[in-house]
Amino acid sequence: MNLEEIIKSIDTQDLSSIYVYKGDKCVWDYKTGLNTIQLISEEPCLCEEKVSIQELLDYSNDLEIPKNILNLECEDERKQFNSYKCLENKLILSF
Repeated sequence: MNLEEIIKSIDTQDLSSIYVYKGDKCVWDYKTGLNTIQLISEEPCLCEEKVSIQELLDYSNDLEIPKNILNLECEDERKQFNSYKCLENKLILSF
């Protein structure tokens, strides 16, 4: 699952209002991996530290990796996410 397909599937124009979650844990940081953005979702997660889809998109624009091959990965498990769903202001990722 790559970042481009997620962004295309979201109905809202305001990507800064949708926050990223790994299951029920919010993503509060990220870093670059091999053709991936590794998402960090360890506890605790404070409201002001939540990562939005817009933040990931802005970060991806600085990378030299095309969005259609840039996958999202869990940093602690080193597994790529393969499914997602949008509920209200949350993008919930799972394996």
